[in-house]
Formats: sequence, structure tokens, C-alpha cells
Amino acid sequence: MAQFRFVHSADLHLGTPLRGIGTIPPHLAELFRTATLLAWERLVQFCIDEQVDFLCLAGDIYDERDRNLTAQLAFQQGCERLHEAQISIYLIHGNHDPMDGKQAHLHWPSNLYTFSAEQVESYPIIRHGEEIARIYGRSYPTYHVTENYSQSYKRSSSAFAIGLLHANVGNSSGHANYAPCSLQDLQNGEMDYWALGHIHKPQQLQDQLPTIIYAGNPQGRHWKEAGERGCYLIEVDGVQVHSRFQPLQVIRWEEEVVELQGVDGEQALLDQLFHIAEQVNERTNSTPVLLRIRLEGRTPLYDGLLDEEVRQELLERINHQLMGLGMKVWLASLQSMALPLQIPDIASQSLAADIMQIVQDWRADWIEQRTTIRSILDELKDRRFWEQEGLLPSDAELQAMIEQLEPWLLQRLGEGGGKR
Repeated sequence: MAQFRFVHSADLHLGTPLRGIGTIPPHLAELFRTATLLAWERLVQFCIDEQVDFLCLAGDIYDERDRNLTAQLAFQQGCERLHEAQISIYLIHGNHDPMDGKQAHLHWPSNLYTFSAEQVESYPIIRHGEEIARIYGRSYPTYHVTENYSQSYKRSSSAFAIGLLHANVGNSSGHANYAPCSLQDLQNGEMDYWALGHIHKPQQLQDQLPTIIYAGNPQGRHWKEAGERGCYLIEVDGVQVHSRFQPLQVIRWEEEVVELQGVDGEQALLDQLFHIAEQVNERTNSTPVLLRIRLEGRTPLYDGLLDEEVRQELLERINHQLMGLGMKVWLASLQSMALPLQIPDIASQSLAADIMQIVQDWRADWIEQRTTIRSILDELKDRRFWEQEGLLPSDAELQAMIEQLEPWLLQRLGEGGGKR
């Protein structure tokens, strides 16, 4: 049987500026604005360098229903480069860039194949007169798709079948449940390879046939998209499928936790923060990194760390050191989830007792509270109150916020004598 190679990518979100930090460092300002476009250029170059047969794009090429002209022109230019390299592009549109959105009237090269939103279509991959593979796909007609698209993917030939699908498999939390399906739906389907989009974390759901992979996005855009971002190079040899992840990100987001137990002074804290930044710099191979550090544990520095000015001074001191040594890491955020060494014993006082009872009730009934809060946030998300789903707090972050309430309130009440 035939051998061929292709690249699977998704969720380019072209033209989206990075966000999530207050002050953008001057040396990264231009990258913040153009990072998604530069990641697309890297994807195109990777396809050319690897001399792949074709590129599969599993939805959300653009970030908005009405597509940004700069993003469209950048995508057009990349498609033209791939046309010159005789590499075809097969794409579907997802919830962010559905088919009912406005787009510029541009001339597109003949190597670009866009799947309809009306039904699942297929395109054959022909080599020397023989069909070596067939790609199946369906675009979103509008942003809100609740139908299980996966069940309508039916193979029409014996050639290796690739299904391009933009969907939430298994109701993954933190992402809108568009075109929902189960892992079993895909396993029982008729495809040999499912090229998935929508979930931005790269992950392989199944390696044996059918191979099922989320490519993730090529460039993380905020703190919820930390870690390596890129695409997958897929090599098919008969019925054997080999995958390799290729990083593409221009800027990398990273998060670290510093345990404050034993850190008893500002200098010790500065040393610890610098050490963490050094480690991140070493493991990220000099890619520019935006680092967020979360401080946890009991410490005598608790009161000072509540002060935003103090945290900002710590950031400035560390970043001055890092830049002086030519490191690519920028400490962009310092979050204090610290606890005081001792909590004032004022819980018997009326106001404190009332407030603490509410907090303790929330902590004791966390499962119910989480469900309530999550339903409210999901409702807001469905109404598109948030432009980016990833900016919503996770369950772990919500619980951490509640855990912080008790020591913070008791500390403040203790300072005020617990008076009404």
C-alpha cells in the first residue's frame, strides 16, 4: 500500500493578539501583535522543509466570524507558498470562523480545498493515477453547532480515510460543547485517522487505528494555553501511522508554583524566583517565554505579598536580572496564593463568625457550588460574553479562590478589631 506524509494542524486563530498580562514588555510588543501570523509562517515553512504531500487544517483558521483582512492576506500568502511547493491544503471552518461570516473577495490558489457546510464532502489524494487517500470533512455553517457531525462521516472508497472534524470529544471542560461526540463515536466510525480541531491542547486520544489526534493550536494566546504549541507530522505506511509533534510557537506561556515554606525573607524569595526563571529558560531552548509564578504556602511575607506594588517591585527586579543575562524569560505575573503563619483568633466575634460560616459552608459543599458557578460561567460563555473561552477560570482556580477567602477575611477583620 501507498506511503505518504501530511501535516495536521488546527485553530490558527490568525490575527489574534496575545493577551493576559497588564504591561507588555517593549522587546516583545511586536511579537504580541503578530505571533499567530508568525506561527502560520512557521507552519508553512515546516510543510515545505518536510516535503509533505498535503496539509490538513481542522477549523478556526480565523478568530472571528467576520474575518480580519490582515489575517486573510497572511493566509493567502502562505497558501501561495505551499502552491509553489506543490503542497495541497484541505480545510474546514469551525465555530470561530463559520461559513456565514464575511470575507474579502480574494483570489485563492488552486491547491486550496475548503469543505462545504451542507454535508460531509470528500476529496481524493491521487498519485500516479492511484487514489492513495481520501479526506472527508464538513465546515460549520454558523458558530453554534450542536449536531454530532462525526456520525455522518462515511467512507466512499477503500483508500486511507482521513476525517477532518472540529468538535468537542467527550465534553471536554473549558471548551464550548460544539459538534459534540464521544471517543467511542470516533472509534466506531469509518475513518482511519481523525484530524481534530477545537481543543487547543495538543493530545493524542488514540494511537492505534483509528488514530485520533487533537493538533492543538500553533501559538498559545494566553495563560490557559501554556506549554508547547505546534502541529503533527503524520507518516502513513499502508495501515501503519506514525506521528511526531512539531513545536511552532513564537512565544511560549509557562506557569510555575513556588512553595514558600522556609522562605522567610525578601532576599530568599528573590533567589527562589530567579532560580525558577533560570530553569524555565534552560528547558525552553531560548524561545521567548512569558512566565507566571504562583506563590503558595504559609509565610511571614503574607501581608507584603498582598500588596500589588510589592509584587510589581519583585517582578521588576527579577526581569532586570534576566535581561541583563540575555535570558528569554520574562516574569509577567506573580500571583500570591500564600497563607499567613497564624490566623487571628477572632472567629467567635459576631461579624467574623457570620462571614466565616458562609465561607466554611462553601468549602464543605464545594461540589454543589462548583456546579452552580460553572453553569453560570457556561451560560455567559454560550452568550459570547467572553471572547476567548480560555480566559474563564478553571475548577481548580475557583476552588483556590474560595480557599483564600478565610485567611484573608480573618486577617482583615483582625486588623479592624472585628467590629461591625
